[in-house]
Amino acid sequence: MLIGDIPNTDQKNRFMESEFGKQFYKEWLESQTAHNDSASFNPWLDHEEDTARFSPDDRSIMKLMAELRTTGANVYLLPQPPNLPFGHTRADILVSVL
Repeated sequence: MLIGDIPNTDQKNRFMESEFGKQFYKEWLESQTAHNDSASFNPWLDHEEDTARFSPDDRSIMKLMAELRTTGANVYLLPQPPNLPFGHTRADILVSVL
């Protein structure tokens, strides 16, 4: 089983604090301004409507993986390729039952 495209707030924060993340965000903003989309939804910022939803972080993802392992499954955290739209801020979990 693949649990895919899990947003991770801790991973996102680490990315946004990195030099590459800052440059990536700057270039993304410039591309949005060039297309007059600056007022549109910005996936790189936190939004008020997101606070009501569950926001996975490192701890909750590791807790889920530990719980899955109690069933006897092999569980692996897989990084997403960085060329995917949110590859720097999301992960996948692979669950294998023998």
